[in-house]
Amino acid sequence: MDQLTATGFGLSDLQQAYLIGELGDFQLGGPALFYEEYAAPPFDTDAFAAAVHALLRRHPMLRCAVGEDGQVRILDDPPSPLSIRSLRGEPVHRRAELLAAGRRELSGDGPPLTGPAAFRMLVWCDDGEYLVQMAGRLIVFDGQSGEVFAQELRTLLAGGELAPLEFTYERYRRELDQRRDGPEYAAARRYWTDRLDDLPGAPELPLRRGGRHDGPLVRRVFTLPVAVTDAFTAALRRRRLTPTMAVAAAFAQVLRHWSRQDRFTVNIMYGERLNLHPDVSQLIGSFASTLLLECSPAGGESDFAADAAALRGRMLRDMAQGAFSGVSVIRELNRRSGTVSGARMPVVFTSMLGLGSDTDPVFLELLGWQRRESLVRTPQVAFDHQVFMRSGEMVFSWDTADGLYPPGMVDDMFAAYRDLLIDLAGDDAAWSGL
Repeated sequence: MDQLTATGFGLSDLQQAYLIGELGDFQLGGPALFYEEYAAPPFDTDAFAAAVHALLRRHPMLRCAVGEDGQVRILDDPPSPLSIRSLRGEPVHRRAELLAAGRRELSGDGPPLTGPAAFRMLVWCDDGEYLVQMAGRLIVFDGQSGEVFAQELRTLLAGGELAPLEFTYERYRRELDQRRDGPEYAAARRYWTDRLDDLPGAPELPLRRGGRHDGPLVRRVFTLPVAVTDAFTAALRRRRLTPTMAVAAAFAQVLRHWSRQDRFTVNIMYGERLNLHPDVSQLIGSFASTLLLECSPAGGESDFAADAAALRGRMLRDMAQGAFSGVSVIRELNRRSGTVSGARMPVVFTSMLGLGSDTDPVFLELLGWQRRESLVRTPQVAFDHQVFMRSGEMVFSWDTADGLYPPGMVDDMFAAYRDLLIDLAGDDAAWSGL
């Protein structure tokens, strides 16, 4: 196959921000990555390699290279991102050393921007169990892309066939870029630039004196069991709230308790796959965008339900003007202030609720593998919250730059957040008090 894009095509606003965060000199810099580690029963590595290769041929973005000029090029025959290694016969301490080296290798600098930039995977073979380590770039993968990757990999390993794709991520990006000359983009730009003077800043959380954070963010996770998740979603239905908005409101309430200001802005990450072609939902590429959501109390004698409803209304209005992304709004703020360094909106909320089946396993768990470790690393982000469904349970994770905050503060916030969600699931009084 000839190279598909000899001249390349451009990145989205968010992808550009990821690239700048990796190449620039920032304290919270580095590549935008996810890292996953799984235990799996022994499998046919030749068949697995063939399935991975088939996905590389099917999805051009899995073979991409990203230049420092912000141009994406699709490579014809890049090096394989998959490596098969053996742990057989290794003593326990040597196994630990090899696996730790694999984690550093994958989660440090990530897959090479020179290509293939999408992901790297190590399969460690042992007699009773295989261990799989994978790192992927968020510049290529969004949440739905990860599900497409895992579902199609499962289909190929089962001997199934995949319907041909008649649309590409490159075509999607080019068509979207053309829309910037249209009235929708112009109206969205006016909407956001008119709000710049009144848009609050990020939550003013207490900071550690002289604090800094180097290396990966610290992950905390808790899960609402199926029964509690069901009770929570039933409470939401009675109040006509979506799970995403209720969780966002709970997150905002906890942030507000520790923030110096009641009004602040949270950076919302969301998937935005416009229906430009029937194949769009089956493409691998980053369709993610951002929205700067003002979080303010509802006013008057407000309670949690009122705050959540107010946040829902504000988000719906803002999402209607999403053609001008949160990254673009931050650029305008930087132009007005004359500053370009530092993380202006470092608190991020990402909901994957409603993506895929609520009862299915997530990502490579679809292959029957057991997740052992997971982390996300995003440049210019100090506080990253994700929520998703897994096998009927609601899962909440925080990735935080703990070195920036007073010792124990994030632990206290996380415990308060967990308690609030449990109360909202089981106690109607929690909805009427703050």
